[in-house]
Amino acid sequence: MGYLDPQLRQGLVSHEDSTVRDSCSLLDDVEPCGDDRPCRDGFCALLFYITAGVLIFFAASASDQLNFADYASAREKLNEEAFQAAMKAICVGGIVSFILAQCFLRFANACTEVVVWAALLFGPLSLIVAGVSMLPSAPVGTAIGFLSISLGVCMASCTCCCWKHLIPFTVLLIQTLISVMQDHFAMIFITLAGSILCVAWNLLCVVGCLALYMVHRSNNYQHDAAEDNAVYFAVCFIFLWGSMVASNTCHVACCGIFSRWYFGKEHDSPVAKSLKVAFITSFGSICLGSFAVAFIRATEMLLKKLEREAAEDNNPVVCVLLCLTRCVVNCIGDILEWFNEFAYVQCAVRGHGYLDAVKATYALCTFSGCQGISAASLVSTVMTMGALLCSILGGAMSYVIFCGLMTDQMGVAVFGSIVGVFGYIIAIMMALAVLQPLQSGAT
Repeated sequence: MGYLDPQLRQGLVSHEDSTVRDSCSLLDDVEPCGDDRPCRDGFCALLFYITAGVLIFFAASASDQLNFADYASAREKLNEEAFQAAMKAICVGGIVSFILAQCFLRFANACTEVVVWAALLFGPLSLIVAGVSMLPSAPVGTAIGFLSISLGVCMASCTCCCWKHLIPFTVLLIQTLISVMQDHFAMIFITLAGSILCVAWNLLCVVGCLALYMVHRSNNYQHDAAEDNAVYFAVCFIFLWGSMVASNTCHVACCGIFSRWYFGKEHDSPVAKSLKVAFITSFGSICLGSFAVAFIRATEMLLKKLEREAAEDNNPVVCVLLCLTRCVVNCIGDILEWFNEFAYVQCAVRGHGYLDAVKATYALCTFSGCQGISAASLVSTVMTMGALLCSILGGAMSYVIFCGLMTDQMGVAVFGSIVGVFGYIIAIMMALAVLQPLQSGAT
């Protein structure tokens, strides 16, 4: 029994690309959102669990190298009023951002076309406003201002010409996505949990790296540049891998909820079944795809480090070669990261392993789906604008509340700026928790 639309099946089978023809069975023979799914790519999930276990064990066993008593005594010397004011301000900033993101969703649902146009023109209009503000600063400011205004006008014109025909489809898509999100409010808590897991992984990596540094310093360990680069690459890779696994797991879970709505299978615990797919049956596929992207990104970061060292050594030839290589690696990473976002949908919908999901995604992207991909990018623009506005307002609220709670105004502006930065970080986490499902649903 085939599960594909007959016209789509015929188009895939008769396609000139053999890879597309061979991938037709991956899409046609597997029931969407089926319950009987085997675990895929378990070896990579096992590798991730081992990595996490080793990291936890190392951080815990080496924690005696860190004198936490000194940190505790130092905190006792801090102004208790400032500490409490900072915590209150950061929490309020996060809550404000969460509420604003909810309001943004409701406004986007009521005035979708206005929000889409605002998101598309936000960047060009910002350039124009910045250019106008720089015009009085003659002569250099005037020249830069005119350049900024010209660039903004060109970008706005290109935006109107290139994206105008996709606005109606994007409006319908966003309204549908928000409707599904309102019916399954748990998606917000899934993405929020992903953000918390990402922060926890990063903190664990920081403790582990700090403990490693303390051990090497206490033992006067001598190492060469090659070992430094290897450790740098490993640290970057582990940081990125865990963060991407947390983010992509939430993406797969949200895709599962949307797909069960689309295929009419949301009557039987769609959230629980989608979480099972994301954290059990397809977790290995998520780890494998995240492994590939993290490896590319860590390589890019290592090349950037080597490029910086070559510039310090006044070696322009090596610096240029490393810069060109890094640009190529960066493009590969962008392509792989973009492609993975769609491949994970096949993991959520049909339970494919990572490589089969890549083949199925390639077949669909080659044959059709360009309009959907373009509209997905517009949804991402709307999500980014909403998250940015909510997080900026949340961070500003943290700053204002901290300054208002402090009775001692000495140095309050400096400390308030620091609190505002932390408030912004928490605020953007809360805003993305509310808005991230939009991107997953569009994908």
